[in-house]
Amino acid sequence: MNKKIYFSCAPSGVGSGANLGMQTVDFAIFNILKEIDKADRFILTAPWPAYNNDIKILKLKERDNFPIKHIYGLTQFENLSPGDGVFYWGDFQWGFDYQIQSAYRLKKNILKETPKSDLELKRTMENRFLLRDFFEKQKESFEIFSYGTTLFQNRFYDFLDSDYFDNLKWLIRKSSFIKFRDPYSANFCSEIRNDFSTSFQGVDAALLSTKEELLSLPIGDKEFINVFEGQIGYYFGRSSNAYPKYHVTKFIKEIQKKFNKKLVRIPWAYFSMGLFSDAMDKYFKIFRVARAVYDDSFFVSGDILKGMAKCSLIITDTYHIAINAIALGIPALMIPEFRSSRKRDANMGYIESWRDKRVLLYQSNSLSDLLVLPDLLENRDYRQSKIQVLKKILETHQSGSILFEPILRRAKCDRELIHSLLCSY
Repeated sequence: MNKKIYFSCAPSGVGSGANLGMQTVDFAIFNILKEIDKADRFILTAPWPAYNNDIKILKLKERDNFPIKHIYGLTQFENLSPGDGVFYWGDFQWGFDYQIQSAYRLKKNILKETPKSDLELKRTMENRFLLRDFFEKQKESFEIFSYGTTLFQNRFYDFLDSDYFDNLKWLIRKSSFIKFRDPYSANFCSEIRNDFSTSFQGVDAALLSTKEELLSLPIGDKEFINVFEGQIGYYFGRSSNAYPKYHVTKFIKEIQKKFNKKLVRIPWAYFSMGLFSDAMDKYFKIFRVARAVYDDSFFVSGDILKGMAKCSLIITDTYHIAINAIALGIPALMIPEFRSSRKRDANMGYIESWRDKRVLLYQSNSLSDLLVLPDLLENRDYRQSKIQVLKKILETHQSGSILFEPILRRAKCDRELIHSLLCSY
């Protein structure tokens, strides 16, 4: 029997939600699969319509230039045969509210069916995402695997919904292999499975690609890359819902003057919505911050990654910028903004939450020295303590690879584990 595994991956190539961060998640599974014989047994699929109501399943844009050759289609697993497997991969979110939204977009925009009731939406969510009902209709079972996913967007009161909570527990218990990217989800999994002997803590799937693999991506503009040499790369806007603060901008200028480097904007908004990069640019002009400029008329994914790899430091408020900096071994100073007036975001755990994925990433990997809380930047002693951390890193040429050694080592072990799992399937 030629068993297949359907990978429900991050939504690379799906509407405006596609961005470089999610593409590097998919690139990681591509790099693992290319090492395995008979890779045609593995099918990459688009798991959920992401982020807006105009979603269409699209091929990767030519400018993105990622060498992923597998066919993207809707994952809805109707073609599963006995013994096949489903592998939830990367940025897949298990939050109730998130899946209800995805179920609505799936019904309306992809399946061209208008949901008739909340109950219909709920059944769509259960069948398409948590799979319990579909699993039980099958005469023969199929395997379920999960890596790098998260419960991050679960609201506390979601667990009062018995149907949702039972589905979630079913999936966690049924999975033959499961690792989450954050400690909150990993601990929750340990309790549900009543298994405290095995670690369910993994890493973000984008980290499973090596630096060499990321830098092997083709480039379009060599001069663009050289602008970043030894400078400070910055990007603000992908994860924030509040306007950048005066003290954040002042602190960044203080860093730039202290180390006599220019700021170079990382053009991440080329692949995703950059809410505040332009606003930060205006701030920097007002404060007369020394910056490097470049012609951004054309470049590809490899340009951005190679440019980041030439930076001495990266400053950001954005999770995927930090993840890719870690993979490239470049120190990344995280300045997350927490405030929002959007009640829905707060309910989903985005804002002012101890489960903020940016904070969890740094705290759970002993990187708190590189985590800056914006509200504390008014305090001179706090600013100086952070600058001293950067001084030790930059003036002693301490490599980011040393700072990130534990998380990179875990990523290497997880990649080998996944490779062995797929080879044995």
